[in-house]
Amino acid sequence: MIACAVASAWRGAWQLLDLGLLPAMPVASATASLALGGSLLWIATLAQPCLFSIARRHPSRWCWIVDGLFSYCGGWCCVLVWRGAWHLWDHALGIQAPFSPAAQSAAQSAAELERGAWLCHGMGTLLLLLLDALRSLNTAPMFYASDSGPPLFGARKSPKWPDDLLRLDKLFKRPELECGLAAWNEWRSAVGLPPVCEEKLF
Repeated sequence: MIACAVASAWRGAWQLLDLGLLPAMPVASATASLALGGSLLWIATLAQPCLFSIARRHPSRWCWIVDGLFSYCGGWCCVLVWRGAWHLWDHALGIQAPFSPAAQSAAQSAAELERGAWLCHGMGTLLLLLLDALRSLNTAPMFYASDSGPPLFGARKSPKWPDDLLRLDKLFKRPELECGLAAWNEWRSAVGLPPVCEEKLF
């Protein structure tokens, strides 16, 4: 379910960019996509430690909401970078031009494609939200921002199936942030990173 939801959210976002980001200029569109994705990655990388520090000092339900928004923005960062690099390579190698509304079939209008893209993206994102799996939207390059230090608000645990699924009291409960060395090293071990000594933690 999570894999299909991620694919749906990515597909919808990609199509929205194809339709709305300089569709008449494929190379400029791909370049702008790559530049926007890189800028969003830079902003996320700068914001992450600040948000983590604030959340550690003032844990609240708002932390989960901001955490979800961070993951959602990270998903757009990934789509922008992948789309930009993908289409620029297509252009350089002469394989095919990026999607253009002018090349679509006459049976399907740009408005219909846009509605479908929003539905695809929205349903995928909503399902990930309900499954408490918005972080699954993130891949490279956001993995660099996510894995270079501790998780933004602590490693999220999957909900217990099916007891915690769709339970708002579970989803929005006050988070318990454990930022000690043992908790951080436990997370690092889970994602395949080496442990760190205490002087490097803070």
